[in-house]
Amino acid sequence: MAILDSEARRPIVEEKRNIKLVDYSLAKKWLREVGINADFFNDKNDVKKVIEESNTSKETIGQLTLEKIKSGDKSFRELIRQITEYLGSQDKTEKSDYIFVFGGKNVGRIKKAIELWQEGWAPKIWISGGHPIYQEYEPEALTFKKIAIKAGVPENCIFTEPDSISIPDNCWRSLNLMAERNIKFTKMILIISWYAQKRAWMTLDKFLPVGIKLININAQMESDNQVSPTKWYESDYGINIIFNEFLKMRVHDSLVTGRIV
Repeated sequence: MAILDSEARRPIVEEKRNIKLVDYSLAKKWLREVGINADFFNDKNDVKKVIEESNTSKETIGQLTLEKIKSGDKSFRELIRQITEYLGSQDKTEKSDYIFVFGGKNVGRIKKAIELWQEGWAPKIWISGGHPIYQEYEPEALTFKKIAIKAGVPENCIFTEPDSISIPDNCWRSLNLMAERNIKFTKMILIISWYAQKRAWMTLDKFLPVGIKLININAQMESDNQVSPTKWYESDYGINIIFNEFLKMRVHDSLVTGRIV
């Protein structure tokens, strides 16, 4: 819980608290297909139980998934396709007030934001990101800002939040800072890597007033990246990254519904 203790806080929109924005049926089916108990995804489980029971699954899901893939099971390959499509679903680009970029090591995120800004989809770019709590380096928001300025985006069109340590913290610190600066918006484009798109959207949406529209757009990613849409299921590393997305969303659900955040 060290990360949770270091994150910012923001009141949730109460009418959204119990609205389920994520469907865990694909994650449950994935676990059942490889012979792992999926009960920890049930709504009745609190965050501690989810974390405890998922740890064992994380140790074996990579190997079991790889074995299932190698078996040539066509229905399982279809399940993999559905998981990829579900996590990385994106929207048609719309004119917006801001482009919100989540920091990270994938510079494709800021490159996509620059591309959309140059095409006129939004007049301003908001970049959020410090660095993970367990690492020390230049805040990701500042690194991305330099890239944007070098690409021709005027500095007065770029806003940064350089202190966040996680996706929830990106959302909370940014919304708090926007409120402090009296920044208003009705529509915002979200840019992050494909596999984290669902989690970023569900986290931000829970803390925004009813009526604000978020447009999900996936960042560029090299095709040979271990977590690209066509590669993630070919390595233990990629499989665990994708499985962790479902786990992180499930943990967040427990924290929100349990009024911890």
